[in-house]
Amino acid sequence: MHYQKRLNPYNKNRSNEPHIFKKVIQWFGLGFAVLLAIGVISILPLWQIKTVEMSGSVAPGVSMDAVLRNYFAANQSALYSARNIWYLKSSTLHNALETAYGTDKITIDKNFPSTISITVSDPGASTVFVTRGKSYALDSYGKIVGPVHNQAPNAVIIYDSGAVMPAVGAEVLRPEFLQFLASVERHDAFRGYRIKYALSPSASDSKSATLALDKGFRIMIDPTANLTEQLNRMNRIISQVVGSAKLSTLDYIDLRFKEKVFYKTK
Repeated sequence: MHYQKRLNPYNKNRSNEPHIFKKVIQWFGLGFAVLLAIGVISILPLWQIKTVEMSGSVAPGVSMDAVLRNYFAANQSALYSARNIWYLKSSTLHNALETAYGTDKITIDKNFPSTISITVSDPGASTVFVTRGKSYALDSYGKIVGPVHNQAPNAVIIYDSGAVMPAVGAEVLRPEFLQFLASVERHDAFRGYRIKYALSPSASDSKSATLALDKGFRIMIDPTANLTEQLNRMNRIISQVVGSAKLSTLDYIDLRFKEKVFYKTK
């Protein structure tokens, strides 16, 4: 006679309990070790950025120290130090430097344990401010960087009629106006044209700007109004009234008024 031994399912579950508990302890220990390692990396002075090596074209009037201070302050976390080289956000710092220097030709390298190298390549001044017969490079904040030594091929030139000679670091144009010029250049409705130069807007009239285009005519435009609508009006006048073949005869188009568009031939 054969007897089949019955297995108690409760006993089986009890036999697995130590194994499961052991796994939980192991995972808990691993997580704790990872957090401990992150904490050690975060606070060790060894990994704190101590040296910043700058090479290439160092623009006068632009403070690298100020850019770095702003970056560290904006990216500080309760979990880690923004000055820790492991947590350096190169893309974020690159954007800050691009804004300050007016060029995207910037490389950032981490040299462990505590050094970063920044190289700025000078493509030439992309925005040139001309006043009283002298030319100055502008940064993206509308501030004087210094005299123009090298001008980019497609630089935007802004002529000013002011009587005061500006100093390095002085704000001569509102950043919003420079952003407006960049928006015009990038706009799909402006394709095929380029701003040759602009006239510095009057301090008393922020709703009027004059842009001279590479096709030989000027446009009067309102920087505070809808840009798409104004450029569409320009293209409509050119295609329906003037004709692209007669652009050389066009003196200016006034786009500032929704109801009417005024233009004048030479």
